[in-house]
Amino acid sequence: MKFMHTLCIIISFTLFLNLTTFANTIIPSYALPSDISPPEITSESAILMEAKTGTILYEKNIHQKLFPASITKILTTSLALEYGSLDQMVTFSDEAIFSIERNSSHLWMVPEEQITLEEALYGMMLQSANDVSNGVAESISGSIEKFVQLMNQKAQSLGAYNTHFTNPHGLHNEQHYTTAYDMALIAKEALQNQKFREIIQTPRYEIPPTNKNEIRYLHNQHYMLPGCTRNIKYVYEGCLGGKTGYTDQARHTLVTYAQKNGLELICVILKSDKPLMYDETTTLFDYGFNQFSLLKLANANTSFTSIPLKNSHDTIKTRIQEDIYAVVPKHIVKEKIQNMVVLPYQIQTSVQKGETLGYIDFSYQNNPIAKVNIISQDNYNFPVEKEIPSSMEVTSSQTLTTSFSFKRVIIMIIVLFLLLGGLFSLLSLLSTYQPMHKR
Repeated sequence: MKFMHTLCIIISFTLFLNLTTFANTIIPSYALPSDISPPEITSESAILMEAKTGTILYEKNIHQKLFPASITKILTTSLALEYGSLDQMVTFSDEAIFSIERNSSHLWMVPEEQITLEEALYGMMLQSANDVSNGVAESISGSIEKFVQLMNQKAQSLGAYNTHFTNPHGLHNEQHYTTAYDMALIAKEALQNQKFREIIQTPRYEIPPTNKNEIRYLHNQHYMLPGCTRNIKYVYEGCLGGKTGYTDQARHTLVTYAQKNGLELICVILKSDKPLMYDETTTLFDYGFNQFSLLKLANANTSFTSIPLKNSHDTIKTRIQEDIYAVVPKHIVKEKIQNMVVLPYQIQTSVQKGETLGYIDFSYQNNPIAKVNIISQDNYNFPVEKEIPSSMEVTSSQTLTTSFSFKRVIIMIIVLFLLLGGLFSLLSLLSTYQPMHKR
C-alpha cells in the first residue's frame, strides 16, 4: 500500500513496557554473548536449531553440500502425511522392489503385496526400508519420478536451496545432496505434523500379516530414543526420536529431536562416524538446554498504537499479528531486549482488516533476534476526491469562449470609433480650405 510520506515513526523502547512483540522468523545464526562458548564438534557438518523459532544455536559447515543417506526419508514421510491418507493401500510394483540395492535396508516386500500407508511409514522411519520408500512414492504420486519432483519442490518452498533429491530413500547418487541447514528446515517442517511425531517416538511396531507375508516386527534404529533397547548407553532423556542414515559415500548421518523445559531442539549431523554421531548430538543437546531458554514475549491480537488518517480526525487501530517467542541465553532478562517499531506517519489509502501496516524488529546486543508484523484491526475505505462533472467542464469552456468573443467586439467598436473620428476630422479640414483663382 502507498502512504502519504516515506517518513516512518521509529520508536525504540524496552520489552518490559509490554507493548510490543516479534514474529517467528528463521534467524540465520545467533550471536553468542562472550561468556558462552560453543562445544567442539569433529563431524564434518552439524547444526543445532530451535524448532519453534528456527533460531540457530550452533553451526559448523551448515551450507556445505553433503550426501544425506536415509535421513532423506524424513521428507518422504512428511510428504506422504501431507498428500496421502493413512488407510490408503500401498501396492508394491517390481520397480519399487527391484530398483534398490539388495544389500540395503528393506522389508523384503514382494510384487503386488499390500500394506496401508500408515504401516509403510513405520517401515520407513523405524526400519529404514528402501523398498517401502519406493512404494510410498508410487502410491502418492503415481511414479517415483513424479514424487521426486514433489520432494524438490517442497525443499525449495522451505528455503532448502542447496538441496537436490533423486530418490525417496537416500541411496547414493552424486546428484542427491543436501546441507545441515537445509535438512534442519526439512526436519522442522516435518515436526509440525502430529502423526510424524508419533511415528518417530515409537520404539517398536508390528505390521500385521499381508496378502503375501506373515507379521513383521519393526525396531527403531535411533539409539537415543527412550525405550529403544538396541543400545541403552546412548538413550537421551527428552529425545523425541529422529532418523539415522548411512552409505559408504555419506558416512553416518543423523537427525534427532529433543525437548526439555519447553525448549524443543533439532540436531543434524552429517558425514560422521558411529557412535561419534550420538556422542556429539548429546553434546550439542546438553549445550542447548543448559545455555538457552525460550521466552514468550507477547500474545497474538495484543492491541498496539493507532495511526492517523490523512485530512481526518480518525485513526486506524492496529494489533500484533501472532504469538511471539525468542530463544535467548538463560541469564538474559526481558529488560535487556531492545526493539524498534516502524510505522507510517499517516495513512492516505484504503486499508483491509489484517493488512500489514508496519513491523517491529527485536534485538539483543545489536543483533536481530526476531521480527513481527503490525496489522490493521479493521477495514477502512479512504474517501475518494470528487471530480468535476463533464457538464461543468463544458459550461466553463463555453464561458471562456463567450468572454473571449465579447472582448473582440469591444475592441472592434473602439477601433471603428477611432476611424470615424479620424474621417470627420479630415472632412472638416477640407471644408475650410479655399482654392486661389487665376487672374
